[in-house]
Amino acid sequence: MRKIGIVAFAFGKPSLIRSNRIIAGITAKKAMEDNAPIFTQEDIQFPEELNLSVTYIKDKYGKPPSTLQIAKKAVKWAEANFFENLIVVAAGPHMWRCLRDIRRVAREEAGAWYFGAEIYPHPGMCFYKKEDWFCMDSTQPWTATEKEWQKRDWAIQFMPWWLYKRMAAG
Repeated sequence: MRKIGIVAFAFGKPSLIRSNRIIAGITAKKAMEDNAPIFTQEDIQFPEELNLSVTYIKDKYGKPPSTLQIAKKAVKWAEANFFENLIVVAAGPHMWRCLRDIRRVAREEAGAWYFGAEIYPHPGMCFYKKEDWFCMDSTQPWTATEKEWQKRDWAIQFMPWWLYKRMAAG
């Protein structure tokens, strides 16, 4: 049995919005099934009674970490814990970037660990509709509507990696 770690990315803020509750639920179920630890951010919360092993990346000055910042910390966490599989849980519209960032950081910064590890999306994420992810209650305007997300995400998709790294470094 390969050693598994789960990385969950929030989609919006705060933890009580629908998208983050969906991500937390899927993450918790997978963690319990595989007895796997979780790496995530403060906007993904789990009931204490589940007794899950969770490592949180902290917000800095009330500002949530970027996707790239989470990916960098998650790869360090995975490497330090010798995970052979990393399962990514993220909102459908965000998944491409979460996977790209983790895989790219692993390839560029993790050294030998990356060559033995598999990084893949949680398969259950594809069963949700776009409407499940966008929440008008989000305090991050770009996750409130699909239109706002696409305006921001479109630019990121076509941005050169070097520029994205500089912009997302925080």
